[in-house]
Amino acid sequence: MLASYITIPAPRVLPRLRRRVRVRATDPDAANAAARVVADSHAYKGTLVNGFTLHSPMVSMAMLRLGATAEQIEEQEKSAFEKNSRYGLLEVEGFDPAAEAPTAETWTRFINGDEENELLLRRFWRASIRERGRSESVGACLAELWPGLQSRLHHGPIRLAYASDDDEEETAAALAAYCCNYRPPAALAAGPASASCLGALEDLRLAFQEDMDIPKVIGGLGKKYAAYSSSSEFLRSLPTVASLSSDPDASRDLLDCCLRFYLRKPGILTLHLVTGMHALLVLREDFASHYGQALSAHYTSKSPPPRFPSPF
Repeated sequence: MLASYITIPAPRVLPRLRRRVRVRATDPDAANAAARVVADSHAYKGTLVNGFTLHSPMVSMAMLRLGATAEQIEEQEKSAFEKNSRYGLLEVEGFDPAAEAPTAETWTRFINGDEENELLLRRFWRASIRERGRSESVGACLAELWPGLQSRLHHGPIRLAYASDDDEEETAAALAAYCCNYRPPAALAAGPASASCLGALEDLRLAFQEDMDIPKVIGGLGKKYAAYSSSSEFLRSLPTVASLSSDPDASRDLLDCCLRFYLRKPGILTLHLVTGMHALLVLREDFASHYGQALSAHYTSKSPPPRFPSPF
């Protein structure tokens, strides 16, 4: 029950992370190394198969901000590239001048979950950033894609959150990767209201133990998560947390919940719930009026499967 939850001191007010990230490294060699790693990644598709292309831009920027040297950043890139190359890296598709190009009116038709049209989408977002500016372009994308922010382990918003404001090419690549790795949720939470995220998950756990008849899924957390997150019946049964869309400080409650879940069950899935939550905080101003909806979508994506021991 709640008394068994891991205790994590919670600040009275959650610090607001800066949306705008401009890198001012004291080591120009390190800054140049990080920029080169980001540029190198653009030769490959932003798909989970290409772990290198997904993570190297983010890792290099994080290392730079933590004070890493050029040599350390380059060594990390080399190690990641070698580790992933044995699986076969997928290069971004070539440009077909005869192909229909996305426009401000039609780009949503190019959204897909099959890793298609990535280069066309990069070109569209690059042009959009130059014409409308970064803030308006990113806001337009998030306003459309917030329901599926959990797609491919939250990598859409995560990569976007790490993109530096003054790196037009990486921001365009991040937006394109989000668009062509997009999988909308089967449903969003629509069950009885709970006062908090922690309370909602406890209510859910007790409901499945006592009342609800849900087919058992054999396997670990990842397999169960995949099964139940694709079930519209299960997702609609999740308790709602009204404060997520109405309380500007509700993100603290959800962040606390994500951290507790990770500390109780550390792994790839729970790690990305934390980094996905970090991305929402960084992109808060870009989500604008959709921020509360994005929090609700993240809450839905992180709810633990039934018939699994409480993560707290």
